[in-house]
Amino acid sequence: MEATEISQESQEKIERITDRIGIFFATFHVGTFLNRSGICKVRGTSPLIIVKSIFGLPFYGVIFF
Repeated sequence: MEATEISQESQEKIERITDRIGIFFATFHVGTFLNRSGICKVRGTSPLIIVKSIFGLPFYGVIFF
């Protein structure tokens, strides 16, 4: 029972972080800056989704080192 509660709390925390990152990117028009910088989609995943994913890693507690 405790494992489910911890998992649910963790999921809610991740959703809140993701929402805040999305609001930040929308407020500061990061997608527009990427486009004006010449970073555009040729094929595959949108550059905005990739940048959001990389930007969010420290907030999720993921460390590469």
